[in-house]
Amino acid sequence: MYFTTTPEDNRMEALMKKPPGFVQRGGGRRRPYHFTKQDCDRHKNLFEMQRKLLRKSDNRALAALYLLTADSALWNCCKCHLNERGKLNLVAARLVALSADGYALWKAVKELQTGQRQISLCELTDREVISDRAFRLITQAAAIARFGTAALGAFSLDADEKSQI
Repeated sequence: MYFTTTPEDNRMEALMKKPPGFVQRGGGRRRPYHFTKQDCDRHKNLFEMQRKLLRKSDNRALAALYLLTADSALWNCCKCHLNERGKLNLVAARLVALSADGYALWKAVKELQTGQRQISLCELTDREVISDRAFRLITQAAAIARFGTAALGAFSLDADEKSQI
């Protein structure tokens, strides 16, 4: 601010500099995107289509594919670097314009592919670091890595039961 030094006066000066009738939209903050059923259906269809294209993939590769197909920006960066067994060439993949959730999913994919620790338990439990959606996707991927795609059936049964209540 030009003429004031205290925060209260700075706010008043900023208000006085606005044109008459000016309505501020959003305050400069990005609003979180609320995922719809169409987004979930798109993810499911894309995952099933890509899963059918894989040959002799193990559960970890399926879990990584599940995470990659969950975020469209992450999928666009990585889809050409997957081989027929579901392994991702981590060095060749170039991440461009990922959201915080996309980056969290990327770290989980790296951990599934390499076995090296990428995400700590403290980061997973912190809502400010990882959103509820990313947490749900990562835990579902962990279940796929352990139990295979049968875990997806258990998750869909849980969702159906909740919708009936």
